[in-house]
Amino acid sequence: MPEAPPTYQQSVDTPQPPVVPTAPPQTSGMIRQAPSQPVRDYTIFAVIVTLCFCLPFGLVGIVKACEARRQQNSGDVEGARQAAKSAYNWSLTGLIFEVVVMLAVVINYAVVLQI
Repeated sequence: MPEAPPTYQQSVDTPQPPVVPTAPPQTSGMIRQAPSQPVRDYTIFAVIVTLCFCLPFGLVGIVKACEARRQQNSGDVEGARQAAKSAYNWSLTGLIFEVVVMLAVVINYAVVLQI
């Protein structure tokens, strides 16, 4: 006949070692806070300018927009705002540049062809 499993007895209270308080964990000094409102990084505007209008200005706009997103994710809201403003300015410059070039081309053809 198989033996019954051993019964478990509660152990006698043994004194626990004292808890030694430790210093609070050290932080890097930077406190991350979620921004109250996300910073608009103008990525789509920069991509549209790159694909449809002016490649050099649009590429700089994309780089600045990515920089703005990276800085916002790291908690640097002010740096993200500055980079986003720079992305917007580069993209807008590319758009205006292309419009001026297209107007110059249209005027040139109009004068040359004597429409």
